[in-house]
Amino acid sequence: MQAQEPKVWSRTVRDDAGDTIFGIDVAVEEILVEHCQQWGRTQHFLVIAEGLDPGGIQFGKPGTGGPPFRLLVDPIDGTRGLMFDKRPAWCLMGAAPDRGKATRLQDIELAVMTELPTTRQATSDVLWAIRARCARRTPPDRRRWARRLPSIVPFCGDHSAPWFRDRQFVLPGRQGTDRATR
Repeated sequence: MQAQEPKVWSRTVRDDAGDTIFGIDVAVEEILVEHCQQWGRTQHFLVIAEGLDPGGIQFGKPGTGGPPFRLLVDPIDGTRGLMFDKRPAWCLMGAAPDRGKATRLQDIELAVMTELPTTRQATSDVLWAIRARCARRTPPDRRRWARRLPSIVPFCGDHSAPWFRDRQFVLPGRQGTDRATR
């Protein structure tokens, strides 16, 4: 990102189903598809992602690897802030057993949230969870590559707050709060 100007990342490439796809989105889509092609050599799965074919893209051959699954991806959640280098964004991924068109977000067994930092950030987080097992935080600290972190606990505040409607917040350190705060 440091090598590109915001005008390169922010150019409108296309409009898909009410979602504007910018230059930065297209660059990330290409990287996602490349990695999925490599993984598809050993595993059969379907990727459903913003910016890609709405029906998904199949990788690997049926019967290859373990059981088939669907990888649900939002490659950049927060494109506008990231493309102008103002605030970080997140790459959101979830793997769910392939139940065909009946597959829903609630079927996700493994979820990963990767922070996409601005060029001014020295650290970023990777949060991941396995259904009914654990949630973890891995800090790719670009300065030290390791540091002590507080544990992750679920947000226990007021879930009816207007800013909470489309996100599940996880706050480090405490056993939650009795009030929702911004």
